[in-house]
Amino acid sequence: MFKVELLGTGGECNLLASEVLRASQFVGIPVKLVRVEQPEQIAARGVATTPALIIDGAIRCQGVLPTQAELTSWLTTAALKYETA
Repeated sequence: MFKVELLGTGGECNLLASEVLRASQFVGIPVKLVRVEQPEQIAARGVATTPALIIDGAIRCQGVLPTQAELTSWLTTAALKYETA
């Protein structure tokens, strides 16, 4: 299990949270979804626009909702990193 940070508040962020969990279930990779909603904490992570997604420490998107294909690819890539380590 690895950490996925979802940065922002509001409807698009809630939708993105649901989509991340759906992608996680689809590929069978458990994630720990952490919501980051405080503006100063969002800025400290180098994010300018929300919703934003940080997977395993890497910013994957900002200001857009990624597709399910993108989410599953990002989760799979992060999981493979741990399998080969």
